[in-house]
Amino acid sequence: MVHIPELHSLSIVLKETSAYQEWAQQYLEELQGLHAISRNASTLYHHKDTFDSDLFGESFGKVEHVIGEQDLDTQKVVGDFFQQIEYSYCLLRTSQHHTAWIQAFEKHGAIFLDATVELVCDLRNMKKTVDERSTVIQERSSTAHDAQALEVARSFCHGRFFTDPDLKKGFEAYQQWITNSLSGKAADKVFYYLLGEQLHGLMTTKDTSIGKLKGWKVPLMGKHLQSQEKNVATKLLTHVIDRALLEQLDFVLISTQATNIPALRSYIAAGFGVYSSGVTFGWKKGR
Repeated sequence: MVHIPELHSLSIVLKETSAYQEWAQQYLEELQGLHAISRNASTLYHHKDTFDSDLFGESFGKVEHVIGEQDLDTQKVVGDFFQQIEYSYCLLRTSQHHTAWIQAFEKHGAIFLDATVELVCDLRNMKKTVDERSTVIQERSSTAHDAQALEVARSFCHGRFFTDPDLKKGFEAYQQWITNSLSGKAADKVFYYLLGEQLHGLMTTKDTSIGKLKGWKVPLMGKHLQSQEKNVATKLLTHVIDRALLEQLDFVLISTQATNIPALRSYIAAGFGVYSSGVTFGWKKGR
């Protein structure tokens, strides 16, 4: 069975090592809907990124999955990929374990954009900590505070939209991401931290599963720039964990940029632990 470093690390952290082979098989089955380029045991999977393509008005691609570690095969796969694709720009994300792929991306002109950290909170032995009836955090039930929610996009400053010299639409990207979350396209739930009529922060969740385990992934969390409240992220995370416990979920996943130290501190304080790290590269045709 092929080695999937992120899943292997997650199986260890969640104490589900016996289930790893099942998780890996499920992972491979999910990749079958993507385009693939292979050389022997090395395979690169890619697809069109509709979000970026719509945002920038060009054909953008995304690579988030690679398999195999044979240096020569990996170099050939990456070379074939950049010669064959019609994307004008491509985002490349992979685990830091995949050193052969990282070296191949760099050799073919991709530039490093940022590093990411993946964290998980194991809910199976946790207890609810907050009386939900008294909390100031609410699941979005109306559009009354959506304008303030869109302004949360101004608080983001980490990640590829801010580090890539060819992508200069950080605010627009996050505002569209929030819009897609509010419409249900990019999130299943949206939580607002409200004090009176002032929105102090928001968090989104999306349903996910790993084998038989059910959980949530947190795609987006931000604090309103005008908020003077302390520990907004920790309070949002604590509330979401409590809600997940009420729904008898097994885990919550979240990720952030390695440079976002305040976010990492908040996540760890709320009960999350690191299980993997990755890197993001950008490749532009003709750069």
